[in-house]
Amino acid sequence: MANEWEPRSLLEILADPRVQQIIASLNTSGQSVSQLVDACSGSESSIYRRLKVLEEVDLVSSEPRVDSNGDHYSVYQTNCTEFRIKIAENGLHIEGIESDFREKIRLESPENDG
Repeated sequence: MANEWEPRSLLEILADPRVQQIIASLNTSGQSVSQLVDACSGSESSIYRRLKVLEEVDLVSSEPRVDSNGDHYSVYQTNCTEFRIKIAENGLHIEGIESDFREKIRLESPENDG
């Protein structure tokens, strides 16, 4: 399908313009999917798909909330504000620095397929 988005590496994730919009928007404050849809001019399914991938690689985390009507939703926030890319013999290593504690976390890129 044309709307499928299945990145194979962290660099592919970060290269996606919609991901860049999401990260930039979340860097200022935690937001719900509906807020991200407005901020990023994307469809809800597109935003959810990217947030799922971003959570899988620990670039974004979510916190469940309940509104005044009892409806459940999540608020998303970024985990890193800086990245360092190191070139090594066995490929690229991407290191993120957490926004809250400035603690380094290692995000490994998969080895090249060929």
